[in-house]
Amino acid sequence: MTAKNYPPDPRTQGQALPFRNEIEAQLANRHLIGYWKNISDTRYFGSVHLAVLPGETVMDGYYTGFSSDIRVDAMRWKWVRLDPASLSGVDLQEVTLNDPDMIYALLEHSANDVLLDLTAIVEEN
Repeated sequence: MTAKNYPPDPRTQGQALPFRNEIEAQLANRHLIGYWKNISDTRYFGSVHLAVLPGETVMDGYYTGFSSDIRVDAMRWKWVRLDPASLSGVDLQEVTLNDPDMIYALLEHSANDVLLDLTAIVEEN
């Protein structure tokens, strides 16, 4: 699978340029394993390993990246599946996501929660 966080450009969160990231991954049993890279600044890249939890609504795991030339960090990462019905007729290239802190609070889903509606994570126009 291939995923990217643009277009539109992601929030800069205080950086000079937005971090445009691409992910390449494969499903191995119940695990999504792959790598990510920042195409805006190729110094930033790392790996991703997420487990598909029972119920197949949530993937939980870690991504790695480096904080200096000699240090690699591992950080928690959680993906929650969106309800496909909420995506009907939506041009995702025109959608602006809410502030990351607001989305993070919504992602405190357990493996048994219902799918997340797209309207819960986008800014209202």
